[in-house]
Amino acid sequence: MSTINCKRCGEREDELCIFFNCASSRRMWNEAPISQQISTGLYKNFHSFLPKALLVSGLPPSGLVSTPTAPCLLWNLWKARNCLIFDDRHFTEKDIINKATREARDWQSTKLTRQNNKLNQEGLW
Repeated sequence: MSTINCKRCGEREDELCIFFNCASSRRMWNEAPISQQISTGLYKNFHSFLPKALLVSGLPPSGLVSTPTAPCLLWNLWKARNCLIFDDRHFTEKDIINKATREARDWQSTKLTRQNNKLNQEGLW
């Protein structure tokens, strides 16, 4: 069975490398404006991280205090990895954080709009 090396760090690529252990991923988690720091060494696999990820929200400057931010960060890490592999386009940690924050804000805005519409329809607003 062949192994694939991470194009960012050169180590064996697996889900832990992509999302946590790669130096670039660790920098992204350290720089992200999130409510809880992600200790990348604590997780033995991606699935053990997911429940915790859903609890991590943004800090007040991001405007995402009630929205899980980690799923957007994970998604953008994945997309950045694919852009690097397939298009040879590199995104910095700040690029990934900014894109994830924009997407999380969009998601939050859509969610709040839907909640307000539901309240309006029920005559509660």
